Amino acid sequence: NSLSGASTIGIGQTWTDVTSSRAKTTEYQNTTGKPIMISVNFTTDFTQRGQLQISTQSGSGFIIIADADGGDYYSGSQDTDHYANISVIIPNNIYYKLIGAPSDTLVLRSWIELR
Repeated sequence: NSLSGASTIGIGQTWTDVTSSRAKTTEYQNTTGKPIMISVNFTTDFTQRGQLQISTQSGSGFIIIADADGGDYYSGSQDTDHYANISVIIPNNIYYKLIGAPSDTLVLRSWIELR
């Protein structure tokens, strides 16, 4: 049954602020034995995005599962950053990372995990 792990999300888990131990472009792995949920808040320059990527293996094979725009206003004299949020469920043993795209102007504001 492909949904067997879904019934365990949140049971025996708590929301934990892991901002101080997380960084953009760094790869992490869910080794909790359960699915976890992550919620990442960031800003980035106009026309730039934040992307949450996952892979079954370290170092390669990453695919984008969430993508959010950090800037939504631009004029000839002003470039304003705005907060954006990505929230996803990461299955057990999956690798995950947050990147700025297409260039890396992303500023990480908070990273909270239900683990």
